[in-house]
Amino acid sequence: MIYYIYKPNDPVFVQSAKDYLVDRLKEESVSYISIDVLDSIDVSSITHLIVSGEEDEIKRVILFANTHNLSVGIIPSPTQLDIMRTFDLPSKIEDALSLALVPSDKKIDLLYCNDTLVLQEVVIGDAPPLSQFENRLKNQNMFQRVGLFWQTMTKIHKLTHTQMKITHSKDQETKLSAVGVVGLIYSNATFASNLLSKELNSTDGRVTMVILSPISVVQYMRYLFRSLVSHIRPKTLPKSVGYIQSNNIQIETKKPLKVAIDSSESIETPISLRCEKQALALSVGEKFWTRQSKTTSSKDSIKIDHLPRDEESSNYLSKAIPLFSHASQEQYSSLFRNLREEGILNSTFMILLILATMIATFGLFINSGSVIIGAMLLAPLMQPIVSLSMGVLRQDNTMQINGIKTIVVGVLAVLLTSAIIALFTPIERLTTEMIGRLSPTILDLFVAIVSGVAAGYAKSNEKILSSLAGVAIAVALVQPIAVDWR
Repeated sequence: MIYYIYKPNDPVFVQSAKDYLVDRLKEESVSYISIDVLDSIDVSSITHLIVSGEEDEIKRVILFANTHNLSVGIIPSPTQLDIMRTFDLPSKIEDALSLALVPSDKKIDLLYCNDTLVLQEVVIGDAPPLSQFENRLKNQNMFQRVGLFWQTMTKIHKLTHTQMKITHSKDQETKLSAVGVVGLIYSNATFASNLLSKELNSTDGRVTMVILSPISVVQYMRYLFRSLVSHIRPKTLPKSVGYIQSNNIQIETKKPLKVAIDSSESIETPISLRCEKQALALSVGEKFWTRQSKTTSSKDSIKIDHLPRDEESSNYLSKAIPLFSHASQEQYSSLFRNLREEGILNSTFMILLILATMIATFGLFINSGSVIIGAMLLAPLMQPIVSLSMGVLRQDNTMQINGIKTIVVGVLAVLLTSAIIALFTPIERLTTEMIGRLSPTILDLFVAIVSGVAAGYAKSNEKILSSLAGVAIAVALVQPIAVDWR
């Protein structure tokens, strides 16, 4: 027998559902039961459950169905848009009933937060716009999107980081700093689920924790603009967002954070998120299944290496999110240590410089651009220049003296090496590569200034050290020196 579980104080909606059921199921009997007497039902007589009511009442029926291994269908009210989006349920009562009456042959996972059932998501702290449904932008024009963007940006001063300790399967602990976290298991059209649409599967037994952790206003603004204004969905995970996927996750925070379960604030951290694998046969729409990831894995998946995790960054970001990213003391120490070492004259520097000069000089004589580019990449003359610049900026006398000494000796070595090669090379004509370097203009000065800025930025950021090759080509100091001697 099919049981229709309903809320007794919504007679109009219930009567509409009953009328449809009478017309649809003329031969099959349906028992209409108020949710108040749910626990008194004879479970052995139930073949399928359908339910309508408030969200808490729907959850109660789902838990009942899960306990007794029953299938269930949901008839959402016109105001329950989040449930419709999450499970792809029709908005018309007739269509919703038609779907709810068909028992599902597939089971989906269930998410619990401190043993409380979660249908859409759990939000810890503040995580705009991750916790919002992207559908709200569907019918908005560009001006409305920009307005929403600025409205969200005006609240950024309220966002502060909180240190978190996250424990997942096999008691692995991870410490990081974040402004908010969104926990979910379904691809439910929220910004959080859309970012990880290729990772979410409602049958793999994993809960996904999406972490919002911007280290600067500029970084957060870039993510907001791409999410709220641009029509192009990000193909890669934003730098301000990370995630952890596991079947069981515990979250502890340095200070208590509010926790909203399905948009209803009820508890505070610490919390536990638990996923029960393939626990419920729920009648859902076809799009619900098409949104799932094609690959399933029960292993933990973690991507948080780019998020702030050290104590110093956490303390700094807990006060306010800066306009630009702030380097930690460890990063400063590492940078200055490298710059001091690079400013010191040594045999490695001299050997590389002389070899680069030889390659550059021969490249100029044979008029080969590719050979000259090879010399640009090999030449280390940029290193002491950057070291000297930092010494001047920081008023570090040792760095200034070492930098000047290394640059002077290096320039003299380039001049001497190129002079010796020119002396023994029986070629008198000027090649086009030489002529192009004999008459510098104001534009070359601009190139030098911008290249210097690029070199300083590349040295200060370990993530873009690979760009130093391009900077070295742009600076290209050895070739003009060699040409000037010629």
